[in-house]
Amino acid sequence: TEWAASLAVAVEFGFCAAGVAWLARTYRANWKEATLCGWIFVFAGTTLNLISHSVYLTGAAWLPWVWAAARRATQNRNVLAMGSVFGMALVFIFLGGEPQSFCIAIALCLFECLRKPSRIPILVLACSICLAAGVGAVHGIPIWREAQLTQRLGGLESHELFYWSAGLEHFFSSFWPGFLQVKFSGG
Repeated sequence: TEWAASLAVAVEFGFCAAGVAWLARTYRANWKEATLCGWIFVFAGTTLNLISHSVYLTGAAWLPWVWAAARRATQNRNVLAMGSVFGMALVFIFLGGEPQSFCIAIALCLFECLRKPSRIPILVLACSICLAAGVGAVHGIPIWREAQLTQRLGGLESHELFYWSAGLEHFFSSFWPGFLQVKFSGG
């Protein structure tokens, strides 16, 4: 229903604000500054625009948690607890249907691990990534298999699938008209 969708967005924004505030705390902001960072991030135009793109809102809500947990783990502060928070946030990103944010989260983790290399936090975070990917795969593989039955992924030839896509020759023709004597038809 309408109120449930609104409640879900409000809860995601709450997690988003809390995650950004915690991330600011890992950069030694005091509580007032961290809270202000969280609210500014939530009420920024880019984040508010995610209301109509709920999948990306899930990524925006949980990426700060992933980054903050990775920072705390590489600082050797409660490594197992931070690995658990890190893995939980990764699972929520994956189950929210946002594999792009999952990959961004892994890149943030790699950045933090390279910034302060330490064997134990790296092993804990790597195990969290593997467990989160496993939990996400339980959810994602059946969806991917079901998608194979659709026309978009299963029943169309490549020329039908990419009918409206601009090919490489069209890309160059858009900058240099007449390149390769191919006219762009738009589909």
